[in-house]
Amino acid sequence: MWMKKTILIALFLCLAGSMSSYAYTVAVHEDDFEDREIGSTTEGWLWYDSAASHVGLYADFEGSIVREHTGTISVGISKRFGYKTDIAMTGNTSDDPCDYTIELDIRNLQGNWNPHEIEIWILTYNPDIGSGNYGYGLPLLELYQEDEWVHIEYNLGELVEVNRAWWQGTDWDMTNPMWSYEIGGPPWPGVEVDESWTQVFLVDNLKITLVTEPPEFAREAVPEDQSIDIPTDVVLSWTPGIYAATHNLYFGTDINDVNEASETDPRGVLVSPNPDANSYDPPGLLDWKQTYYWRVDEVNDAHPDKLWKGRVRSFTTANFLVVDDFEDYNDINNMIYLTWTGYEMNNTGMTVGYFEPPYAETEPPNVNNGSQAMYMRYDNDGTVNEGNPDFEQAGTLFYSEAERTWTDAQDWTREDVNSLTLWFRGMPPIYGSFVAGPPTWTLTARGTDIWGEADEFFFAHKLMSGNGTITARVDSMTNTDAWAKPGVMIRESLAANSAHVMIVVTPASGVSFQRRITVGSGSDETTEPGIIAPQWVRLTRSGNTFTADYSATGAANSWTTLGSVEIPMAPDTYVGLCLTSHNVNATCTAEFSNVSTSTSVTGDWQSQDIGIESNIGEPMYIVLEDSAGGSVVVKHPDPNATTMNSWTEWNIPLTEFTGVNMQAVTKMSIGVGDRANTQPGSAGDLYIDDIRLNRP
Repeated sequence: MWMKKTILIALFLCLAGSMSSYAYTVAVHEDDFEDREIGSTTEGWLWYDSAASHVGLYADFEGSIVREHTGTISVGISKRFGYKTDIAMTGNTSDDPCDYTIELDIRNLQGNWNPHEIEIWILTYNPDIGSGNYGYGLPLLELYQEDEWVHIEYNLGELVEVNRAWWQGTDWDMTNPMWSYEIGGPPWPGVEVDESWTQVFLVDNLKITLVTEPPEFAREAVPEDQSIDIPTDVVLSWTPGIYAATHNLYFGTDINDVNEASETDPRGVLVSPNPDANSYDPPGLLDWKQTYYWRVDEVNDAHPDKLWKGRVRSFTTANFLVVDDFEDYNDINNMIYLTWTGYEMNNTGMTVGYFEPPYAETEPPNVNNGSQAMYMRYDNDGTVNEGNPDFEQAGTLFYSEAERTWTDAQDWTREDVNSLTLWFRGMPPIYGSFVAGPPTWTLTARGTDIWGEADEFFFAHKLMSGNGTITARVDSMTNTDAWAKPGVMIRESLAANSAHVMIVVTPASGVSFQRRITVGSGSDETTEPGIIAPQWVRLTRSGNTFTADYSATGAANSWTTLGSVEIPMAPDTYVGLCLTSHNVNATCTAEFSNVSTSTSVTGDWQSQDIGIESNIGEPMYIVLEDSAGGSVVVKHPDPNATTMNSWTEWNIPLTEFTGVNMQAVTKMSIGVGDRANTQPGSAGDLYIDDIRLNRP
């Protein structure tokens, strides 16, 4: 039809799992636009700026119907145009981007710019995350008009490596029946302000293909090809080919024997000739840390082809015993919190699992291996799950433990194991900081805001019982936003959505009395503009009445009441100094002086981020206990282990548990805090995965 220049991407990211000659390609979306009415409008979507216009039509070009897109920019260097089109997918069964390839033809037909820079994005909807699109962009394309048609062909797995992330996120849902692609372009560098320009480009022959295995062959094998750390009692299984009557399975440790063997030359690896079951359980246990190869031939003597020789797959067995990999828990009858227990059984500050299904952690960043991990919330301040009436419990210990018990004592000396390993992931250290006075109290913080249904800020606090008052002078703050908020707060709990009252002095929006009446509701405010720091602020509780005052001098007769509100808070609350930068990319610093509280406020200052994913550094430890009650505590060498926010392997030689009968282990506990020297501590999040006993 026409000459094409071809652009392909091949970064080799996806080649390791290639199915070679067994690859089978199917189109999951294909559109050449030939069924469209010439002159009808295509889908259009404007990028970024209202000073641009975009017209999309189906047009007859050299005897074929194509998409014709014309972008016109009237002013400005930053103006862009583009369009979005939904793609209805059929048969996109793989969740691996490496299995998909997108092709299309594109042409820079005419306009002011030659070459012109074009952006193309491949997106999917992902209802598990929320509304919007998620995905990656192709590398920027320079399209020359003299190139005429350019054929683009990209493997989607390679786009992950290119990493031009879509602004809403990159969480592709490859099996979603609705995808979309977006094509458009910015003006070429050098466009002057107020200079108008027009560009026309064409699109044709959109095709998305999926590489899978031919239906005649054994496929969807378990374990997957090139898997590692497979248990030694593994059972092999596969989906039979569509013509298979029986199966020949070849299995061994020599790849050449497995590949070349046949019924007439079995080479000692034809282990299961002609079974009708599509699974194989090797006798006994496989060897440790050994690579095995296997092949399934599909057989049907009644079919003209008779036999379909399968490809050779491999897996490598583990060199460890699994204590818990968290893969077997479900949300029906084997919930994770029934095996690993916390505060409800041991009165520590640990909560195991989520309150709603899925109870185990399933999101990839928080899973080290496989599909699930254990989520734990530790809270070492004496009350767990504050603000949640169904799960809150006061009077808990100032340390947290998740524990698992075994009715039958476990022998942790078998198979020559010599160390205990677990993987854990915490949260990054807190953004905020606090230095207590006198004479100066200093806070630093980030955070989106203290507003709406949930907050992000830094809080330095004490405990207040019943009625009371807090007073402070806001001396200064850095202007990270006109609505940065340093001030004083009374808060029912440390949850992000807690009921609270506060009075703050902002850099440029005045003094504001803000409150959330009930848990998770919206916020209200009473603001007096024009008031700047330094400024005194005060909160008073009398029953369920909370009053906010401010003063320029702090003198007894100088106070102005900004507002009062009725909130049915619990008798015991948190009171202290609060700060949010109202800008997640900037750190705000605020200084206070003359901080005073009523006698109903007790305890030492505590401080932490609220509503921001972070942990204050706390020590971690493991406890093993035997059937006779003997136990040993082993501490992690880093006293701030909870702030390790990437998956970290903790390997403990079993000799460190001297004093425990390792042939009769009945309990394992994972702890946060110091059970030997209990002091009120912080709350935070932890993820645990892949607890193993390692062999030499």
